[in-house]
Amino acid sequence: MDIAQHPHIIGHIIGKSKLTDIHSEWIKWIWCAGSDTLAIMAHRGSYKTTAIDLVGTIWWLLFNPSDRVFIIRKTFTDAAKVTSAIAAAF
Repeated sequence: MDIAQHPHIIGHIIGKSKLTDIHSEWIKWIWCAGSDTLAIMAHRGSYKTTAIDLVGTIWWLLFNPSDRVFIIRKTFTDAAKVTSAIAAAF
């Protein structure tokens, strides 16, 4: 499988084995859509944060290494947790 088309594979590599093809679609939708009105509606526990924030950031930076990513969450603590998880994956 091609990581560019199936970014959820990165999740498998870093130990997030519950990610599936739908998570790849979410990642590509959020990171590549180029729209200001982006939303993913799914139930709690559907791995939205894991897919989009954690794996999506790693996937984006693999193909766009000179870009910067700004993590915005409800609280600073939530953003710091995502940032720490990204750092731990490396």
